[in-house]
Amino acid sequence: MTTENWIAVVTLFATTVISGFVLFFKMGRIVESIATMQETLKDVAKIKYSYGQLIVEVDVLWRNQVSKSNSPMILNDVGLKILESSRIDSFTTKYYSEILAKVKARKPFNPYQVQEALISIVSDYQNIEECKLSLQESAFNCGFYINSLLLVAAINILDKVVSDLGFGHEDADRA
Repeated sequence: MTTENWIAVVTLFATTVISGFVLFFKMGRIVESIATMQETLKDVAKIKYSYGQLIVEVDVLWRNQVSKSNSPMILNDVGLKILESSRIDSFTTKYYSEILAKVKARKPFNPYQVQEALISIVSDYQNIEECKLSLQESAFNCGFYINSLLLVAAINILDKVVSDLGFGHEDADRA
C-alpha cells in the first residue's frame, strides 16, 4: 500500500472511531432525557387533577359574574346587560333547533343535566368557523369575553330548553 492509501485508511478509521464516540455520548444524553421525561410523566396525573380542580373553582367564580347563584341559573344585572348589548339572543334563535337537538342527544335525566349540557354545547360554538366572526363581533360590542357571552346565551334559553325537553318547572326547582 502506498502512503496515500494508508493515510486514507487511517483517516477513515479515525473518523469512524470519533463518530462512534460522538454517537455514544449523544445516545447517553437521549437516554438521560427519556429518563427525565418519564419522571415528569409520573406527575401528569397530579397536574391533571389539580387542573380539573382549578377549572371547577374558576367556573364557579365566572358563572356568578353573570348569573344569580340559584338553581336553575338565571341572569343577574350584568348578564342582562351582556344579553342586551351583545344581541346574542339572535344567535341562539338562529341555532336553537340545533342546540336543542344536541342537548336532547345527550339524554339528560334532569334539569341540572340539561343546564350543564346546554352550557357546554353553546360554548362549543366558539370553535365553529362560521360562528367565530359573529361571536367575536358580539363580544366586542358588549365588552366581555366570548365565553361569558356564550354562558349568557345558554342561561337565556335554559328555561325554554328545559321546557321543550319535557321537564316541568317543578323539576327545574328541584335541580
